[in-house]
Amino acid sequence: MVYVIGVSSGIFGAAPPEERLQYAGLYKKAQYCITKGVQFVQIDLESISEFREPDLKRKMKEIEKLGVKFGIHSETRAFGVEVAELDSAIETDYKFGHQRLYEIIKRAADIGSKYVLIHSSESTPFLFLERTTQPASLVDYYGKPLSEFLEKNENKWIIDWLMGGKIPELVEKIFNRWQSLENKLEISENDIKSVLPSQDFIWREVIGYTLPEFIRRSIISTMENFGITRDVDFSNLSDEQLQSLNRHIRDTIRSRLTDAKIHFFDYVRSRGLHYGPERIAYYIIAKHMEGDEEKGITQDSLWKNIVNSSLNFFAKDENKTVEEWLRSRGIKRLSIEDENFRRYNYLWVPAVSAKYIWGHLKNPEKKTYP
Repeated sequence: MVYVIGVSSGIFGAAPPEERLQYAGLYKKAQYCITKGVQFVQIDLESISEFREPDLKRKMKEIEKLGVKFGIHSETRAFGVEVAELDSAIETDYKFGHQRLYEIIKRAADIGSKYVLIHSSESTPFLFLERTTQPASLVDYYGKPLSEFLEKNENKWIIDWLMGGKIPELVEKIFNRWQSLENKLEISENDIKSVLPSQDFIWREVIGYTLPEFIRRSIISTMENFGITRDVDFSNLSDEQLQSLNRHIRDTIRSRLTDAKIHFFDYVRSRGLHYGPERIAYYIIAKHMEGDEEKGITQDSLWKNIVNSSLNFFAKDENKTVEEWLRSRGIKRLSIEDENFRRYNYLWVPAVSAKYIWGHLKNPEKKTYP
């Protein structure tokens, strides 16, 4: 096995004033290793503007003639600069990150760098997103609007999953559940939950409470308005009044489900600030990667490999089998639907993060997005 011993150039901002001249620009940084007895230097890139140094390509050729090879350490927050967040689902960050990545790789190759070292993730930790305001203009892992991703025929099943089913079927299920109650004015959130398996960990973020509760409030409001405007006794309705009430309830359920769906799409297209909307994109992409065996939707290999590797690591760290470790955390399914699985986000967030990074690399020359 052959080893190459090298040295890091260091950064201008951390150098003492009397030494800063040798850290000014890529060419000067590349010369740094000449006095260190090695023939390789990792150049720490502090700003993309360093690539615009006059006659840089010729200067770096001179370095190579001295027998010195070099690689580029890309920008990092440790250098106190703004960096590309390649795993971000926020539209602005995605565009900035992709253009930055493209330019750094292209320019590094142009001057003869042997590699470009990029920190895979320097984003805000997932748990902290709920206290961080972000624009809710979300994108998929190719940088396309998340709304467009969900509107594709092959991904429409994700909206059905989010809603808890197809709207026409849900209308009948909720209506029948309401009709089965002796006191219809006392319909509860749990009554509706029993027939509406919506993904309420997402709906709480989007509308402030669960989808069943959203529907319940609308049903109660419709009944109260019906009673007030017609001055009726619900325990003694005529056939005509009963048919009219049933139509109103069905229409209410249908319109509220439709409103919720529209509101979700408006939310993920919004440029207004919300607390941690990026979590919504991560939940959606996680479900997409997780797949659905019943629908014949194959699990993404990144999801499978990273989640399983994470499980094996943490189980081994505690001298447990994977099954024992899962039981100790109350995880019943390796699914984003499982509350405890979501809670231990270090099991699955890296998989989604990797998918976004993969998306940048899959289309390396695509610099702008509609």
